[in-house]
Amino acid sequence: MKTPIKLYDLAMHMGVTPSTMSISIDRIMKLGYVKKEKDQKDARRTNLTLTYEGNVVKQSRSVLDSDRVENLLNQLTLPEREQAIGGLRLLAAAAQKEMTSKSLNKTWTNRNKK
Repeated sequence: MKTPIKLYDLAMHMGVTPSTMSISIDRIMKLGYVKKEKDQKDARRTNLTLTYEGNVVKQSRSVLDSDRVENLLNQLTLPEREQAIGGLRLLAAAAQKEMTSKSLNKTWTNRNKK
């Protein structure tokens, strides 16, 4: 079983508010792709895990198919691979900052409207 992700963390990753993420999760739960449970350590938090069916959909729709990525990396020399992976780490870190910032801005903007 995969490690669950917190609904809040997923919202930050996706660049949406937690309430928007909750609505989306409720929809895909009805399709049987996600399971939602209260965190055992903190009942205010919600943990999400993909069901078997959710994993099947995720794998069939992934642009970064593991076989494809492996084939691409095998075409590079070791130094080129290290450079590529370093670049991807930088892009992933920047994307994470951007999505978190975007999500937090939406959350605060919505609170100020009330």
